[in-house]
Amino acid sequence: MWSLGVIMYEILTLRKPFYAKNLRTLSRKVLRAKYPPFPKYYSFSITKVISSLLQREPSHRPSALSLLTLPQLLVHIPLEYKHSLLRVLYPSVYSPLYIMEANYLYTPPCVTNDM
Repeated sequence: MWSLGVIMYEILTLRKPFYAKNLRTLSRKVLRAKYPPFPKYYSFSITKVISSLLQREPSHRPSALSLLTLPQLLVHIPLEYKHSLLRVLYPSVYSPLYIMEANYLYTPPCVTNDM
């Protein structure tokens, strides 16, 4: 998860979260989880997600499942993958009726029932 945080930070800011001219300084920055702050124009929610992935302590980082169930990421997951995610989250209640309900629960914000 930490590596994902590093990659997401670099994609978002177009710079590495940890940079130094020598290995010793680089190691120190990584071990202390010292990286430059995010530019102000990024949303609090995305910077919070990436910051949580870059936590020094592995136990303080989110799991893959908890990351995928964050509301700010869930809206970007295609519906067919949400069904798989629901199977993992709620294996005993996964049924066709529940799938129909989930379709209404997780309709992307740009889609309306008026169409």
